[in-house]
Amino acid sequence: MKYGWLFVVIIGITGIYLGIERDQPDYTGDFGEYPCFLCASVEPDYEVVVFSSTFCDQCERAIERIQKLCQLTGIQYGGAYYDDAEESFQKLSELGLEKNTDFLVVILKDGAIVDKDTEADTVVQFLSDTVKEASEL
Repeated sequence: MKYGWLFVVIIGITGIYLGIERDQPDYTGDFGEYPCFLCASVEPDYEVVVFSSTFCDQCERAIERIQKLCQLTGIQYGGAYYDDAEESFQKLSELGLEKNTDFLVVILKDGAIVDKDTEADTVVQFLSDTVKEASEL
C-alpha cells in the first residue's frame, strides 16, 4: 500500500485527460469527409457571402456551419444578408444577382463570382469542394 497513492494519481490524471479529450470539438466530424483545411492557406482570396430568408431554421443552421468552416479554414466570411434588409438588395445588385430561393451562397475570389449554391443542406460540402477545385487550378 506504500505506492497506492501513485496508482490513484495515475487514474486521476488519466480520467482528467480523457474528460478533456471528450469535450474537445471534433471539427471534421461536423463537416463529414469534406473539410478543406489547406485551401485558404493556399488561396486566401476567397470570400463567402450568404443571402437568406428571415424565417428559415435550416438556413440559420447552414449559416452557423459556414461560419465555423470559415473560422477553421481562414476563408473570409462576407456576412449573411437577410431578405428584409436594404443591404441585402444592395449587395445582390453589386454582384449582379437575383435571389429566387430562401437560401443563396456565393463564393467570391478577388471580387469575382466563382460559384453559387442554393441548397442549405449540402452547403458545407459544396463550399469545401468548390474551394478545393479552385485552389488546385
